[in-house]
Amino acid sequence: MLMADLKKALLQSLLGKYTLYIVQMASLMVLARLIAPEAFGVVAAAQVLLMFFQTIGTSGLIPAIVYEEKVDSLLRDSVFSFSFGVGLVLAVFFLLFAPALHQWFEFESGQFIFYLLSIGSFFAALSVMPMASLVKQSKFIKISQAEVFGELFGLSGCLGVWFVSNNGLLALGIRFTTIPVVRFCFYWWFSANTEIGRPRLGRQLGLVTQLFNYAKYQILFNVFNYFSRNLDNILIAKYFGASMLGVYEKTYQVMKYPLQLFTFAITPAMQPVLTRYKSQPTQIYHAFFKVASRLAVVGVFSSSVLYCTSTEVVFILFGPQWLEVAPLLGILALSIPVQMIMSSTGGVFQAFGKVREMLVCGVFSSVVTVSAIIYGIYLESVLTLCVALVIAFHINYVQCLWMLQARIFKQGTQGFLIITAILALTPLVLLMPDSVAPATSHASLTLISSFLTIAIYTSVFGVLCAVIYACLARFSRHLTV
Repeated sequence: MLMADLKKALLQSLLGKYTLYIVQMASLMVLARLIAPEAFGVVAAAQVLLMFFQTIGTSGLIPAIVYEEKVDSLLRDSVFSFSFGVGLVLAVFFLLFAPALHQWFEFESGQFIFYLLSIGSFFAALSVMPMASLVKQSKFIKISQAEVFGELFGLSGCLGVWFVSNNGLLALGIRFTTIPVVRFCFYWWFSANTEIGRPRLGRQLGLVTQLFNYAKYQILFNVFNYFSRNLDNILIAKYFGASMLGVYEKTYQVMKYPLQLFTFAITPAMQPVLTRYKSQPTQIYHAFFKVASRLAVVGVFSSSVLYCTSTEVVFILFGPQWLEVAPLLGILALSIPVQMIMSSTGGVFQAFGKVREMLVCGVFSSVVTVSAIIYGIYLESVLTLCVALVIAFHINYVQCLWMLQARIFKQGTQGFLIITAILALTPLVLLMPDSVAPATSHASLTLISSFLTIAIYTSVFGVLCAVIYACLARFSRHLTV
């Protein structure tokens, strides 16, 4: 029963997310050819700060609402009003401090970006309650529809402004302002067809406090996690400039696509389903092992292909002007498998209400990740920073799975050992001979040669991972936990 419910939720989430990522990828390919890296860097730096403060204010509320047994109209409207207040405070804060923030980054232009994005941050905060009502009932198709329409409206506005003004920075600002506004409109409209209902502004703000016993640890975890994952953007923007941040941001964005295609769609689907089965930890263990082990195989495949074809992937997606992204992408790709597994653990911690333990994982990973970032910045090398981050992600993986095993499942370790054994196959890609696919110089890169190289490596690693997957499926049927 658990696996049936989980498969249904995962299927809906994946279907919706895949549609969204196709639109996002198409947008990325178009805009990267029109707009310079510096403009992407300025927007990325501004977004990091905006999203950090938004994380402090509202990020823990969605899982807290999903975990809550019953959400009545009073609590619903209380959360909506609270989100409204948080969004308004954030918007005003960035409107007032935009000049100081712009001066700190030492950007030559683009102060107006902080003004534009502050509007988007208000609507992003306002989306918390209607989105939570959709997540609680696993209405992931509706969520994805809102996200897709947001991306399409954002892209249309971006292209319109660019063709009229030829100002890439202004165009990106319009895009990232439009997306949260459109998403909120659709979330709010769709929420009318949920058990919780469409939220309205209420007066009993004190009711929000009943969620804080759960949400406080979730918020703290999100703060530590967000800070550690985005400190590199802030420091690169400060010490290397907006142009290098634009390159790094694109690198990270491409590396994240395999994560987005699988784990970022899986995690929100897992919590509402697993929460209903939290009294059956053995079933959840079996379900997690099946999901995580298959994610490990997919992660090894994605990592291997990206590592071997980073130059060709960048050339196809962004064009020759972005080829300095390729070496960074090849290094960061080695972290994809462990990141996939770690991203899937959040739903398990949340389902059991073990958000305090998740916070411990978050603090540990933040310390390790921040140390890696500072080390790379100290050596004044973005490439070294990427290598250090890969090592940090692997350390965090070991700690996270230990916490999951020791504090939640407390049973057989075979599943975790199998997952780790699969992940250990990733470094073998470093031994891949160049003869598998002919190396292509930057000067002779073409779309045909790039697609051919990617196809060769995809076939090679696809066959290897298919064999691993078949062996895993056969073994898992006989696994005794």
